[in-house]
Amino acid sequence: MIANNKPISIGIDIGSRFTKIVFWDYEKCQVVSSGVAESGIDPIKTVKELRVEAYEGDASSFAVCSTGYGRKLLETKYVSEISCHAKAIAHLIPDASTVVDIGGQDSKVIILGDSGKVVDFVMNDKCAAGTGSFFESIARLCNFTVSEIAEMALKSQKELNMSSTCVVFAESEIISMINNQERIEDILMAVHKTVAHRVKSMLPVQFLSSEKKFVLTGGVAKNKAMVQTLEREIAKKITVPPNPSITGAMGAAIYAGWDRQKKRAEHKSYSL
Repeated sequence: MIANNKPISIGIDIGSRFTKIVFWDYEKCQVVSSGVAESGIDPIKTVKELRVEAYEGDASSFAVCSTGYGRKLLETKYVSEISCHAKAIAHLIPDASTVVDIGGQDSKVIILGDSGKVVDFVMNDKCAAGTGSFFESIARLCNFTVSEIAEMALKSQKELNMSSTCVVFAESEIISMINNQERIEDILMAVHKTVAHRVKSMLPVQFLSSEKKFVLTGGVAKNKAMVQTLEREIAKKITVPPNPSITGAMGAAIYAGWDRQKKRAEHKSYSL
């Protein structure tokens, strides 16, 4: 017997840097509420705090699905990040053909077919280049926040090139540029350019010519300098969802909602 009749499911994305939660109305197909917090050293505690902050009331009987690096930490159904991002984007942007998710420790390229089905995917999880942690490292080096380096990069007036995509070597190269009295705005734009180049190298060539939409998700998608730089690099317009940080959790919530609906249908059929 299902105690709570509210048509709400929960999606939880435990990432390497941030944990996201989405409460999803699976009858109206819309987000009820959501939350984002640093995963920290105790992701399970973070999840519990987010559940309380994002939803007022008893959510103990809602269907739950998890995804992300820490998806197996919870005793719930779990689905891969690839499938969850694809599912959310298929709902939000049905005509999308390519999804690039730039997370804290990895970046993913997901190729979508009809109805949002995953046709193929590529992951960069061996190197920090092209990930959110790369920007965090550069921000610390320059004594700015990640938001500040994005804003400053947009004020660049001179094109500089970085030869390295490795975080360690990039930091050394930035120090050399500073010592050569290059403007910090130009240096930071060069950082964005090297990340954009790294992302482009992951993309199948045939999808760069596709007329369908190219979507960017993840926290880095909020970085306007990154969006503009990547658009120039791939010569395509990029679509960013309203809240790009929660697409993984949203996809997980959609899966949880489907699972709950299936169980209710089976229960109804059995009762008849």
